[in-house]
Amino acid sequence: MSVPHSSVPDRSLAATLYRLRWFLWVGVLVIGAGIGTLIAVTRSSGKPVAKAPPPDKGFTWAPGVKRAPNFKLVDENGRPVSPGGFRGHPVLITFMDPVCHNLCPLEAKALSSALRSLPPARRPAIISVSVNRWADGKAALRHAMAMRIDGYRFGRVVVDGKEQTRDVIVLPERVVSDWWRADGHRLVLADLEEVIDELPERLLVGTGAYGQMHPDPEALEQLRQRGVEVEALPTEEAVRRYGELDPRLTAAALHLTC
Repeated sequence: MSVPHSSVPDRSLAATLYRLRWFLWVGVLVIGAGIGTLIAVTRSSGKPVAKAPPPDKGFTWAPGVKRAPNFKLVDENGRPVSPGGFRGHPVLITFMDPVCHNLCPLEAKALSSALRSLPPARRPAIISVSVNRWADGKAALRHAMAMRIDGYRFGRVVVDGKEQTRDVIVLPERVVSDWWRADGHRLVLADLEEVIDELPERLLVGTGAYGQMHPDPEALEQLRQRGVEVEALPTEEAVRRYGELDPRLTAAALHLTC
C-alpha cells in the first residue's frame, strides 16, 4: 500500500523561490543604481575635462621668414607635381576628398570667387591634394574639379547646381550668364569678345534644341588660329559631350532655345 506524499512542502518551496527571485531583482537594481551614482559622483568630483589646445602658431609665419616644405606627388595624369616647380610664385595648397559632394563644392566655389577678385598677375597657383587615396582615379578627380552641366531641356540648363534660363557660356573657372549675341541665331567672333582670352583649347557650341544657331565659318577659323578647337552640336549633345571631356580644358557656349 502506498501513501500519497503531501503537496504542502512543494507549495512552500515554490513560494520561497518566487520571493527569492524578486529579492535578487531588487538587489540587482539597487546595485546598478549605486554604481551609476558612484560613476556620476566620480566624474563630477574629478578634474575638469581639458579644453582643446589653441591653434599652433608654428604653422603660420610671415612671408620670407620660413621656406615652405617641399614634397613630390603625381597628378591625375601621372605627371609629377611639386611646390618647388612654382618657386618664386604664390602657391595655394588645399586638401580635398574627390568624392565629397556637399561642403567641398561650396568651399571650391568660395575659393574660386576669392581668386577671381584678385588681379590675374597676383592669383596664386593652386595645388589640390586628395586625402582619399581610394578615390584618386582620373574620373573622380575630374568630377570633383568640374563645372557640371546637366538637366538640359528646351530653354533651361543647370550649371554647377544653378538653373540658367538664358543662353550661357561655361568657362573652366566661371560662368557667364545671359549671353547675348547681336544676331540670336548666328555666332560671330565678336559674340565671344568678353571671354576670348579665357577660352581653353576646346570650345563646345550648343546650337540650340533644333540646331538653329549657326556659327560663322570665319569665326570658327579665327578660333582655330588662336588654338581653340570648336565642336558645334545641338545643345543636348553638346551638354553630353561636355561630360566626356576634361572641364579644365573645355568651355561651352550654349544656346538654350531653338
